[in-house]
Amino acid sequence: MPKADDYSFLYGGSSFSTSATFDDVYVLSLPGFVFFKADGPSTKRGGQACVTVGNRQMLSIGGTEGNLPFPDSLLKPDPLKNGLGIFDLTAMKWTSSYDHQAPAYDSPQVVKQWYSQGGLASVTWSSDVVKQLFAQRKPLF
Repeated sequence: MPKADDYSFLYGGSSFSTSATFDDVYVLSLPGFVFFKADGPSTKRGGQACVTVGNRQMLSIGGTEGNLPFPDSLLKPDPLKNGLGIFDLTAMKWTSSYDHQAPAYDSPQVVKQWYSQGGLASVTWSSDVVKQLFAQRKPLF
C-alpha cells in the first residue's frame, strides 16, 4: 500500500480558452498514476492557492468562482466564507471547519480499494527503470 506522501490533490482551476471554472477535487495516487474524483458538492474555484494544514486537511485560500468577468467576479458575494475552504483529504469531502484534533492522514477508501483489488498490476510502465524508480521507498535525493 502506498504511503501518505505518495499522493497529490488537485482542486478547481480555470480554462482561459473556454472561460470555464471547475469544482472538481481529485487525488492522484502514485505509483499507480490513477486519478480518483471526490464525490459530493464543491465550489467552483479558480486562482486559489491550496496548502495542507494539520494532519489531514487542505485549506483553499482566495480565488473566485470565475464565471464572471473582472471586476464583476470580485464584487459577487463569495460562497466560501472569507474565501476559505477546508477539505478532508482522507474522507475526500469538504468540511465546515478546521479540525486540529483530526486523526493522521490515511489513504482515501476508494484508493485503498483500488490497490487491494490489484489495481497496481494494471499499470503499464514505459520501462523497468521507471518502474523501479517508483517502487523505491526511500528519497531519491
